[in-house]
Amino acid sequence: MLVVVLIAGSTVMIYALSRYQAEKQQEQLATATSSALTYLNATARVANDPQALYTQATSGVPMINDPLTNPAISSWNATLQSDTGYCDFADGAYHVVAPQANDVFPCSRPGTFSNFAFQVQMRIIKGDTGGIYFRSDAHNHKGYGYRAVIEQTGIYLISMFSDETRHAQVLVAGHLPSTFKTGLNQTNLVTLIALGKSFYLYVNKQIVTIAHDSTYNIGLIALMAGSVDSDGTDVAFNAAQLWELQ
Repeated sequence: MLVVVLIAGSTVMIYALSRYQAEKQQEQLATATSSALTYLNATARVANDPQALYTQATSGVPMINDPLTNPAISSWNATLQSDTGYCDFADGAYHVVAPQANDVFPCSRPGTFSNFAFQVQMRIIKGDTGGIYFRSDAHNHKGYGYRAVIEQTGIYLISMFSDETRHAQVLVAGHLPSTFKTGLNQTNLVTLIALGKSFYLYVNKQIVTIAHDSTYNIGLIALMAGSVDSDGTDVAFNAAQLWELQ
């Protein structure tokens, strides 16, 4: 079930909606997990097993293998700053900061991707949410694409957003499993696999949910921070890896 939310320049209503619907939409995980998976590549199929998909998708040599500790060797943008946020390297990590309440801010790297597995360590130091933009126009933080968002309280959502229509569709939302470490200053491994119109979200190598949408098929990947109830959010990222899939 898709839920349409008018954002009018802000994404805070999406996060509020995710809290409201978390219990109801958690049931979608059981249904989605039982559906057939698409081809991982031209010669290998993983059927009805998201954990097998994770193992196979992340088993090769990653195209991107960035520790996110040093701007001199990183391809992530370390100079992007605006009134709504900034990106910077500090204390051995890549920080994405959304200093204003009720807003999100993404920090991207060059290159567009369609089918891929992307994995990163995430630690919310202050505030509310962190996550991943994908298949997006993240140069404009209210552009188009998808985002997988995780709150430090243990709520997740995957949504599709469009600047042209000024609305976002929550594809799936719910509560994270007990393997997720809630609270501030907790490191969790977040993985997003995009294959065709199917998106697989994993936390600490365990499947969380599967979402489906065919609106966008290629775009940037970005790391994000979002403020909901707080007056600012700081998220530290490390160990970004990406595998391109056929």
